[in-house]
Amino acid sequence: MKSIKVKIGTLVLVCVLLVAAMIGLNSIQSAKKVVSHYSVQLMEQQCFGKAETINALLSRIEQSVITLSDYAVIMLEDVEKFQSDKEYVRQYSDRMSEVAINAANNTEGAMSVYIRYNPAFTEPTSGLFASRNSTDSEFTELVPTDFSMYDAEDAAHVGWYYIPVQAGKPVWMSPYLNENLNVMMISYVIPLTVDGVSIGVVGMDIDFSILQQMIDDTNIYDSGYAFLTDENGEIIYRPEKTAAVRGKWNDTGIGLVNGMKLVLTAPVKEINAEANRLTMQIGLLSIIGIVFAVVVSTFVIRGITKPIQELNEAAGKIADGELEVTVNSSSRDEVGTLAESFRKVVNRLQTYIAYIEEASAVLHRLSDGNLVIELKMDYAGEFSHIKEALLTISDTLNRDMVQIKAASEQIAGGSGQVAEGAQTLNIGALEQTTAINELNEQIHALSKKIKTNVEGAKSVRKLTSKAGVELQSNGEQMGEMVKAMKLIASSGQEIIRVTELIDGIAKQTNILALNASIEAARAGEAGKGFAVVAEEVKELAQQSADAVKNISQLLARTIEAIADGEEIANATEQSVLSTVEKTKEVVDIVGQITADSEEQAVSVEKILENMDKIETVVQQTSATSQEEAASAEELSGQAQLMMRLVEKFKLRE
Repeated sequence: MKSIKVKIGTLVLVCVLLVAAMIGLNSIQSAKKVVSHYSVQLMEQQCFGKAETINALLSRIEQSVITLSDYAVIMLEDVEKFQSDKEYVRQYSDRMSEVAINAANNTEGAMSVYIRYNPAFTEPTSGLFASRNSTDSEFTELVPTDFSMYDAEDAAHVGWYYIPVQAGKPVWMSPYLNENLNVMMISYVIPLTVDGVSIGVVGMDIDFSILQQMIDDTNIYDSGYAFLTDENGEIIYRPEKTAAVRGKWNDTGIGLVNGMKLVLTAPVKEINAEANRLTMQIGLLSIIGIVFAVVVSTFVIRGITKPIQELNEAAGKIADGELEVTVNSSSRDEVGTLAESFRKVVNRLQTYIAYIEEASAVLHRLSDGNLVIELKMDYAGEFSHIKEALLTISDTLNRDMVQIKAASEQIAGGSGQVAEGAQTLNIGALEQTTAINELNEQIHALSKKIKTNVEGAKSVRKLTSKAGVELQSNGEQMGEMVKAMKLIASSGQEIIRVTELIDGIAKQTNILALNASIEAARAGEAGKGFAVVAEEVKELAQQSADAVKNISQLLARTIEAIADGEEIANATEQSVLSTVEKTKEVVDIVGQITADSEEQAVSVEKILENMDKIETVVQQTSATSQEEAASAEELSGQAQLMMRLVEKFKLRE
């Protein structure tokens, strides 16, 4: 087991180390943040200052070109004449030449100046172009580039013209090498537009070396430098001294007015050098503080642990039952107070032993069932609560046992009555269960009969419905037959009229034949042949008359038969229609019977469900009564047992 000295020493050492580590780490992080923030601000401020210088130069160049373009617009008084009169164009160029060269002379780094006209309505070499070999020499006018030699899409040769025109705004051209002068240049070009007509462009070529010199003069830390990139991040220029230091680098960039970006970069090692020095100093101070704290803690811990060891030895003797203990510690701090308290504890323990012996004797009497007790000693301190508790326990147990005794007698008497009542309830529940089972079986039989009646009623309803449909169909057919017989009777009348007509024709024919015979007799020999024909016609007319007579008789009998059949058919149709009406009434009655039977079946089903619930309740009641009877018997036994147990205690009256 570790000593308290080791524990306190370990605790102090751990606390010192944690505090030192927290302070050191916090200080290191704060130092790094401050140095990093300062480094970022330094790089941003220097980058911003250099960018301001470069932007000021570029803005002056822009202003020179803008002034020249404004003057060019003002001097162009007649746009239509400029588009059609070559002499007017030449005079305009002469007026602008001196102004353009003067503007270029007053522009820092200007290597050339030009005003080029729209080749769509001027000559391919129209305009003016002045250049010089260095920023210290004089400008010389040269023949402008011939537009006819290059396509409009040739950005390398004529992009300086078409790009600003197509953009419709001033444009800074990317750096390029002028092979004639072997000089890197950047250009600022402004399109000229007057009254909506594109006249041409005004521009200046600037020596890129003036920007390069500004970049070369920019230094940050020991190895840091500046460089230029285009809008896509591609490096346009950086000094030759780059990449002198290996490792990670930090960058800070600001955009320029010409679309380029000025970037400052420096090695992370150099940026963090100051933070590293602060980290070393903080670490060294933390180690010194830890060593000093450990030394001081050692002396303090010794002064604390020595008296505690003496008290520990005294406590061990007391634990072994040796109460004659002497504590020699006399310090004035908390340890001395603890020693004095130890001495008081020893004296008090001797008194407490007597309390414990008397309380133990009382508890033994209680365990034997003797609830009549008496405490003679005057208990002090917390032991007074023990005395009060023992007396309270004695009084409470005595009072409760008296009540339990009386209650057990009452429970023993009442439990017998409960058992008898539960048994009676059980018998009644069994009788109810038997009666309900019989009633349930009868209702089930009635339900089956009702279901059978419902099915039969449904079948009768289907058959009567089918018979009604067939009778209705027969009635419709009888109606059609009556109509057909009426049509036949009407046709018979027509036939009679036809036969009468034929009979009339036969009579006329007979008369004509008779006349022909008379005329033939008058003719003598010449009329014999005609007489034969007349006789044949007469005979045919007589046959036709006989046939018509027979047909008339037959038709008369047929019409009489049709009339009788029509009366019979009408009577049959009325009978069928009456049967159909009666059948519909029967179908309705059977339907009502079916609906009533179905309602009765549903009602019987509900009665069965309720009977099942009643049967379940009765069964539960029977089971509950059985359980209550068993519980009552068990309660009676427990009451008797309680009475026997209570009789063992010695109680006060």
